Amino acid sequence: MNSDWKRRTALRVSTALGVAVALDAVRSARERGRALPLPRKVIALAPGSAAPRQGSAGLMQLCAHPDDDLYFMNPDLQLAIRAGADVTSVYLAAGEADGRNADTRDPQRRKTPVDFPGYAEARQNGLRAAYADMATGDRRSPWRREVVQVTPNVMVERDILLAAPRVRIYFFSTRIAAQREAGILHGPTSAQRLRLLWNGVESTLSTLVTRDSPLSRSQQWTRQDLIDALAVLLKQHQPTVVHTMDPDPEHASYSATRGVTSSDHQDHTATAEFALAALAVHRAETGAAPLVVPFRAYANTSWPANLSEQEYAQKLALLSVYGGAVPDCTDGMCGDRQVFDGAASRGYGQSIWPRYELGADWLRRDRDGRLWAFVVRNGGVSIRTQSQRDSADWSGPVDVPTNLPGAVIMPSLAVAEDGEGRIHLVALARTASASRGHVRVQVVLCSQEEPGGAFGPWTSLGNPQGHTQTQALTREVGTPVAAFDSSGMLHVFVRNFAHGVSFANRPPGGSWGGWHDLKGRDVQDALTAFTRADGGVELIAPTRTGILRWSQAAPGQPLGPTVRLDVPPPASPVTMTESAAQEFTLLYREAGTAQVMSLALPRSGSAEFTLKPVGEGGHGGTGPIAAVTTDDGTFLAHRNLHGNVAWRSAGGDSGAPWTDTDQFLVHAPVAALDAGGRICVAVVGLDGGIHLSQQSGSRPVPGLTPWRAL
Repeated sequence: MNSDWKRRTALRVSTALGVAVALDAVRSARERGRALPLPRKVIALAPGSAAPRQGSAGLMQLCAHPDDDLYFMNPDLQLAIRAGADVTSVYLAAGEADGRNADTRDPQRRKTPVDFPGYAEARQNGLRAAYADMATGDRRSPWRREVVQVTPNVMVERDILLAAPRVRIYFFSTRIAAQREAGILHGPTSAQRLRLLWNGVESTLSTLVTRDSPLSRSQQWTRQDLIDALAVLLKQHQPTVVHTMDPDPEHASYSATRGVTSSDHQDHTATAEFALAALAVHRAETGAAPLVVPFRAYANTSWPANLSEQEYAQKLALLSVYGGAVPDCTDGMCGDRQVFDGAASRGYGQSIWPRYELGADWLRRDRDGRLWAFVVRNGGVSIRTQSQRDSADWSGPVDVPTNLPGAVIMPSLAVAEDGEGRIHLVALARTASASRGHVRVQVVLCSQEEPGGAFGPWTSLGNPQGHTQTQALTREVGTPVAAFDSSGMLHVFVRNFAHGVSFANRPPGGSWGGWHDLKGRDVQDALTAFTRADGGVELIAPTRTGILRWSQAAPGQPLGPTVRLDVPPPASPVTMTESAAQEFTLLYREAGTAQVMSLALPRSGSAEFTLKPVGEGGHGGTGPIAAVTTDDGTFLAHRNLHGNVAWRSAGGDSGAPWTDTDQFLVHAPVAALDAGGRICVAVVGLDGGIHLSQQSGSRPVPGLTPWRAL
């Protein structure tokens, strides 16, 4: 019997018992919108009343349009729903487009009457159907639609899935087509209302009342109204994880005269700005520090597909439900007919890429043998520390002090240790001004004042494009990576605006010498810096067409010329390992299958060497691979297609089986050796906490201990 069918049947049975009476009462309301009769009263939110219980998982998504998460945040959304998370999704824009609910491939679609409230309603109907399918296995499962007063100035629609009340949707329905209706069809202000509100070009924007909405009138909101309302929802639901859009997407084109053309929809970018502003208010008012995961959107078309065929097929099936491409959709209001069954033709659903990859090195053992874990939470860095070597007790969390007024530490972090045992953190700090949308992004460094001690203030290393004084160029800086060589020189690398690599370094006892260009082309934002056993530094950069490598001939010297590895492009960041015999291996995911690949590398300057990637299996999934090399081999762990940890023992060869665990994780797992030489694996769960498992028994690794929350 098909396991997916059994899962869906079990979900239907388990939910039916608890809601049988309610389902009987609303059976007649299952058509068109799957909605109960409209409520007659407005519900006032009581912030904090819906707070998840201690230790539970709460996911909130802050999106622009009613399909952004289905395209750009799935399968992570679906996995969170299956894992039982409390899920709240918020959509700022009505997404009424041209008001024609007809297939974009239909040559006769221009004859379809324009109906902005109707098309926006159809999109919402399709979204409710997709969510019901994810949560219950029945896309026709009914919803309750109601009006909530979020702030004195903001009322929105809230929809609650009756069979799974932990799943809810908020529609703000801000208009994007108002100026088209007024006959303004050209120019930069023809449709991007969220962007104009964020940038201060427009002082207010209006909302659209969809066809069957419980809301009775349109509203006018200011920039601050939107920020305040989102902050109230964050306080109300207290999510442990927040998904949102990319605030600084990569460019599609650039010229000195015309400037930057973004690869992304400007509603997406503005939504990310509003989300970050609301999260800052949330932290200031409550101290809450959820994990924040911004996702790339249209830029996915530029990079290798990182979903397996199975994951992609599941995503397309849900998008077809959203598009109303289902047998019994006869009235045209079941979903978004502009998508219908053509989601695959858009080219950006075959991947899910976080804008800021946390990486696979955030668990670090210090010189005293204690383990340290570093996680970025809502604009700050949180640290947990093993109380003493080999101890089961951990201290913290402790926040790294912030000395950058108004700055937010973005969810990327490079961790490096110098020869004296001090740990150094490198990150991106982003400061958004309320004036005309000005944004400053800088690479920043924070260091321990002494081994095992407190961290000092953040120091700015500037920006590779800082000399241009053009914020559109500086905003696109990539996720930093860092490594020390044995001479004591610290190397920091980032992808630059031209999609090459820039670096800055600091010699021991010296100062930073500015940014320099390592060149490179079509580099993915997934660099890897690695310190070899001989003290030299390696840099690995996946590209659209392969992998680039730079090697330091000796510590203290410049990195050598670019070496292009003629292999298919990776679909994940690359992990580098070195064996006791000083043999190098790269670990990454294969595009189109998501399986783990290993690639043996020659030492820099070696004679002819045949590059031959080897498939290692791994049960699909996304993100980088965690690896620890021991005398018995290499231990591997990663996030599989179910969102859980999969691992393979250090003693196994390339044909060794993978073991799946039931530990769900948000970021990629990390692995390190503790003071006793045992392999430790750490993950960040949906509850926002760090969970740890250790090697059980003697080598080669026979298993891992049960997961425990730190």
